[in-house]
Amino acid sequence: DRLAVAARVLEDLGGSVRLETRGRTTALTAAGCPLADVVVDHPEVCRALEALVSEVSGIPVREHCDRGPRPRCSFVPE
Repeated sequence: DRLAVAARVLEDLGGSVRLETRGRTTALTAAGCPLADVVVDHPEVCRALEALVSEVSGIPVREHCDRGPRPRCSFVPE
């Protein structure tokens, strides 16, 4: 699975990532953000990870990250 390759890349960055079925699609979600220390002040980092996940997987994705006190990544195929 192409998203599984992207999940491994995020795990290599320090994320705890899983693939989650959402209706007819599979989302890549993380229990935490591998770049949590910078995401709160720099939300553009989520868009950079979005581009990384799209590039590595070959699937266009959109980020739906939670940038709250405990940031969590979420990427959903478009």
